[in-house]
Amino acid sequence: MKITKTASGKQTIKMSKKEWESIGKRAGWEGSLTPVPEPSPNDVLRNRFWDHTKSTNLSGEHFKTIFDAIIEQAETTDLPKDLLFNLMNNPQCPIEIKMQIQKMTFGE
Repeated sequence: MKITKTASGKQTIKMSKKEWESIGKRAGWEGSLTPVPEPSPNDVLRNRFWDHTKSTNLSGEHFKTIFDAIIEQAETTDLPKDLLFNLMNNPQCPIEIKMQIQKMTFGE
C-alpha cells in the first residue's frame, strides 16, 4: 500500500486486491453479504416497460408492440395496472389501445 499525490494535489491510496481482501477479512466482511432476492415477474415486467410507457417519442406501432408484450406477460402474472395507466395517459398512445385498456380495466 502506498500514498500517491494526483496532479490536483489530492492524496490517494493505492493498494492491491490482496491487501484489500486482507483488510476485509480482518474486519469480518467476508461472507457477510446477504443474497439478493429474485425479482417478481411483475417487477421484471415493470422494469422492462416503464420508460417505454412514459416516452413521448413512440409511434402507434411501438405502442401496439408494448401493449401486446404487457398483455402476453400478464398471462403469467398479475396485470401491472401502473404500466397500463402510463400507456393510457400518454398523449402519443393511439385511441384504439386506450379503448382496449379501458375495457380491460373497467369492463365493457
